[in-house]
Amino acid sequence: MAPSAIDSSVPRLELDHYAEDFLADPYPFYAEMRDAGPVVWLTRYGIYAVTRFDEVQAVLGDWETFTTNRGFGLTDFGVDTPLVDTPEYAPFKDQPGMDTEGMRLLLDGFRADPPESGAGRRILTRLVTPAAVRALRQPFTRGAEEIVERVLAAGSFDAARELSDAYVLNMLCDATGLPEQGREHLFAYGDMAMNTSGPRDRRYLDSIERAVPAVSWVEWACKRENIAP
Repeated sequence: MAPSAIDSSVPRLELDHYAEDFLADPYPFYAEMRDAGPVVWLTRYGIYAVTRFDEVQAVLGDWETFTTNRGFGLTDFGVDTPLVDTPEYAPFKDQPGMDTEGMRLLLDGFRADPPESGAGRRILTRLVTPAAVRALRQPFTRGAEEIVERVLAAGSFDAARELSDAYVLNMLCDATGLPEQGREHLFAYGDMAMNTSGPRDRRYLDSIERAVPAVSWVEWACKRENIAP
C-alpha cells in the first residue's frame, strides 16, 4: 500500500521485526506494538501489523478481506517477482529438489483460502479427530518420559536442543510416519520456511542455501513408500 493511502489515525512505528535484536528477544517489541494500538504501520517495510488478540482473531476469521492466497510475511505473490525467477535464486536451481517447478508447487501450498484449502484441510481433519489424538497420548507420554530420564541422567543438558527440540522432532515424525534417518533436516527446512517470509536479505538467502539438503530429504521422506503406516 502506498504511504499516501495509510489511515492517519494508525500509529507508525520504526521497528524492524527482522532485525537481530528483535529476533533475539522479541517480547519487549511485541509489548511496544500492542501498547501503540491494535493495528500499527511498520514504516520500514510499508506494512500493517495487527497486534492484539481480538483484532487478530477477526483478521484470521475473515479470509475474504484478508487473503492468504497472495503469500505470507512480506511476500505478495500478486506483486513480487517469484523468488524462483530472481537472479538470487539461480545458484540453487540445479540442486536436488530445488528446481523451479518443485519450488513453485511448494509455494502453492501456502494458498490457504477456500476453495483451494479444502482438500488439504479435509485430509488434516481426518488426522486430528478426537480418536486419533487420543491414540497419540500413550506414545507421546512415553516419549516424553524417555527424554526426561535421559537428560536427567546426564546431569546437565541444553534444554532447547536436547529436551524441547528432541521431543517435538521425534514425536511429530513418529506420528506422521517420517523415517528416523535424517529427521534433523527438518530444522533447516523450518528455518528456511520462516526466513523466506521476510526481506530478501542475506539471512533469507543463507537459509535457502542451508536447506538445500533438507529440501531433498523432505521430498524423499514424504514419498508414500518411505512413510511408515
